[in-house]
Amino acid sequence: MLQFFTLGYMEEYLPIGAAVGVLCGAYTFFRTKGLIRALGKNPLSAKSCLLRSFLAVLNIPFCLNMWAPSCVLAFYIMLSGIIADILAFVFHKLLKKSGSRFYLAGGLAAVVFALLLVHGLYGMNRIVKTEYRVASKNVKNPYKIVFISDTHYGTIQNKALLTKAVDDINALSPDIVVLGGDIVDERTSKEDMQGVFADLGRLRPKFGTYFIYGNHDTQPYTVDLPNGERTFSDIELENAVTDNGIVILKENYAVVGGEMLLVGRGDYGWNVGSRASTEELILGAPEGMMRVMLDHQPLDTEKNAELGFELQLSGHTHGGQIFPYSVMHSLMGILNYGEYRFGDMTHITSSGFTGWGWPVRNAFYCEYVVVQVSPAE
Repeated sequence: MLQFFTLGYMEEYLPIGAAVGVLCGAYTFFRTKGLIRALGKNPLSAKSCLLRSFLAVLNIPFCLNMWAPSCVLAFYIMLSGIIADILAFVFHKLLKKSGSRFYLAGGLAAVVFALLLVHGLYGMNRIVKTEYRVASKNVKNPYKIVFISDTHYGTIQNKALLTKAVDDINALSPDIVVLGGDIVDERTSKEDMQGVFADLGRLRPKFGTYFIYGNHDTQPYTVDLPNGERTFSDIELENAVTDNGIVILKENYAVVGGEMLLVGRGDYGWNVGSRASTEELILGAPEGMMRVMLDHQPLDTEKNAELGFELQLSGHTHGGQIFPYSVMHSLMGILNYGEYRFGDMTHITSSGFTGWGWPVRNAFYCEYVVVQVSPAE
């Protein structure tokens, strides 16, 4: 129950959460005026104003942690109410009806909220295959790369979806599979952690499956741990990965097919100060190959392009997962979703195989990515 308010807590986002709380509170204060009037009471009496003020202020602790389900719930109740108010206003204007719109707006708000919830649940449990094409002057043969990130296994999505996706991906006969981090997180049990890598170990790409760490895999966010303790250790995680034939790339690289260099980073959030520069990482690496950067967070793109990388694959953002986080990412300059160009390099940010925290998605979709690499003409 406590995680309803604390999930994903980060102190630096408190001002944004407080602002959302004030916004939701202001709407609550305004909207409860109509409710009290509809109940036959005076909304401007001292007792009514005190009640309206209390309900308004209550929004602030709900929204203070902007990543928590409590904040999402408060925001979407407000959003449903605003949409309903607009629809009720238009309805009355078109039909030229008089009288209170309160009951109509209230009914519409419930319908809008239900529709948003159903749409979000559907979005969280629908997996799509997203394809991109990249041409490289440094390969003589075509390659099919499959990128899967952010499964957050065992938390908010039906596990059977990943099992089906593994079968679907094997049917594509991929050359390379990349697991782009956050395959598990703080709320994944040890059994689920071992289970997901056993399932992913069924993948049969020609040149192997590679794993890079995300910011959640080693369960560093102690506030999100259900019982305050990790469910598995770093060595148990590493063993689960490697025992299933998956290669870990963390601040190192691998040569694939004699003409492609896969470079895997440790996640930036937990390796600040210990991550080598890209220049240091590829020092002594073979030349004349297609360079592919694998980094959980979409970072260092311009630098990587300058160093001759032709492709970078990232996840982490979830495409924002739900409105308004998707808009906020874009306003903050984050490479939120899709394909971006930096000189001769293509950068792809995936929205991830599932979401995080909240069991709903209405921004972009759950996906795995297929990159068709072909020789440049």
